[in-house]
Amino acid sequence: MAGIEFDGVNNKIELNTGAAAADQHILFNGNAQDFYIALDDSADDLIVGLGSTIGTTPIISLTEAGAVTLKNVGTGDDNPMVLTLQTSEADMAQDDVIGKIAFQAPDEGTGTDAILVSAAIQARAEGDHSSSSNATSIDFLTGASEVAAKKLSITSAGHFIPGADNTYDIGTSSLEFKDGYFDGTLHCDIIDLAGTEYTSIGGADPASADGDTLGTSSLEWSDLYL
Repeated sequence: MAGIEFDGVNNKIELNTGAAAADQHILFNGNAQDFYIALDDSADDLIVGLGSTIGTTPIISLTEAGAVTLKNVGTGDDNPMVLTLQTSEADMAQDDVIGKIAFQAPDEGTGTDAILVSAAIQARAEGDHSSSSNATSIDFLTGASEVAAKKLSITSAGHFIPGADNTYDIGTSSLEFKDGYFDGTLHCDIIDLAGTEYTSIGGADPASADGDTLGTSSLEWSDLYL
């Protein structure tokens, strides 16, 4: 049977073309533009698109495996896809989370820690938002044997702040960053130069006279707290 079936017993509405495999869609006929919600049977994708023809100008595509594709259909210059996470909270106070993306494997068979939120990225208000301030930090959360917790923040001023004092490293002994350029004060307890540790700047001698530099005269860092 082809057409629209209303099943009052099972509380469902079913679109049925009567064919074994065929595209099906609901069309919204607008004043200036049409939109459709459709099943693209050739790929078994659920699509929200622009126009009236299935598969043309898709905006949102959902595969049978759950993969989602978003596309800005504007063809002109500077037309990125924008995903905006909004809150309806009417009074943003300090540490209120404005938006958050979390990562989780809830079907992991071992359970317990394995099914907790493993990582997340969130936007957090630094203080009360007002007509003159929307200061917000981006927090990066990861889990070890826990619900993902804050490990690093980038503040509204652009500062990188660790989630805990004297806890996290930058790089490792085998995976190192290349160069560091600073303009300001370097705060640290120990300096390791070529495997030798120094606890005072007076003992931190360069390998040769005028042979080593930190930063350049034109590209300098501000402060580093270790």
